Amino acid sequence: MTFSDTKADNLARALINNDTITELVIKKSKLRKQHIQQICESMGATEALQYLRLENVSLLESAGEAIGKALKENVSLKSLTLVDAVIGDRVMMQIVKGIREAICLEYIELRDNLFEEPGFMGLISAMRVTKACRVLKL
Repeated sequence: MTFSDTKADNLARALINNDTITELVIKKSKLRKQHIQQICESMGATEALQYLRLENVSLLESAGEAIGKALKENVSLKSLTLVDAVIGDRVMMQIVKGIREAICLEYIELRDNLFEEPGFMGLISAMRVTKACRVLKL
């Protein structure tokens, strides 16, 4: 699926305005930088979203920053799955900033990504700080 600006805007508004949306799954989609930012901003503003799964999408450094910020602001997200999301070390370092401060995040899955030792060490460091996470799948 190719995301248009209209689809991303409608999704972001739905996340904020509909307190019954608890799970968001986006697979095999072409998301542009502004789409990720819109979705992440709405994640930070909702208290309903508990599960986020992005699979087979390309997350650039700016997306890592947006996800990290959303993790810091969101008070309900329990599960974060970023599978085959082309996450390299720089993106991972931005995401772990949010993992450090996430208060409800219990499950993290990061399979099939590109980060190596620097990203992995950042993740391990964040896992030492956060007390909520119970499951880590790599």
